[in-house]
Amino acid sequence: MGVVSYKILAEVIMNGKFRWVILLAALALPGRLAAAPPLRILCVGDSITDGLASTDSYRAQLRRDLSAADIEVEFVGGRSNESNPASLLKHQGIPGLRVEWLQYWIDDWIKDFKPDMVLGMIGTNNIWMDYDIEPAQKELRALIDGITARHPSVRFIFSNIPPVDWPEWGENARRYNTIFPVLEKDLKRDNLYFVDSYFKLDPKLDLFESLGGKPDRIHPNPNGQAEIAHVWSKAILSLSASGGGVKKQKNH
Repeated sequence: MGVVSYKILAEVIMNGKFRWVILLAALALPGRLAAAPPLRILCVGDSITDGLASTDSYRAQLRRDLSAADIEVEFVGGRSNESNPASLLKHQGIPGLRVEWLQYWIDDWIKDFKPDMVLGMIGTNNIWMDYDIEPAQKELRALIDGITARHPSVRFIFSNIPPVDWPEWGENARRYNTIFPVLEKDLKRDNLYFVDSYFKLDPKLDLFESLGGKPDRIHPNPNGQAEIAHVWSKAILSLSASGGGVKKQKNH
């Protein structure tokens, strides 16, 4: 609620006449809110989060989605799109990154970049670099359980991984993703949320990058990344509506 502070109606005598001098030391009209700082978002993951060299992954569309809802964001991280090094859509998407490797770096990234929110999508490299899914699921549980406990003031949203349209890897992706409903049930933290990107992209191959004129069947193309962005933005807007620490910036 706006706060109104007035210093008014100081009566002085000037040339034998009374005049009203209104001194306004501070004035904030009711209903007008001071702008909140931008929401600092750290996006972590592998080449899907990186977006490859041709796109800014889901971040450009996510910023448009949130801006339309009066939520200003600042993407933080140490990386940017190779084709546009000056891009403001910073991130920590590292091609080839696996779940167990992310555990070594995530705390330092949070310390260095000071996000309000972390968006995490990780595991695709685990399901094709080896076929042992259970260890990857255990690593993911340890990762999420640990960082949400160590950083209670940061909000974490984790997505399952997109579909992979290769016979063995596709089944691995489905098996790996079965851990997410379990984690959502088991890890009851006020700063932890889960979303489903798999459903938005499966089995729509026109949403994946082209490789030799054919979909590469792993990396979402700009249209696919936009679908992922809508998944993230829906979750963030839900937090905003429920008072989950996401504030609108514009005055009305």
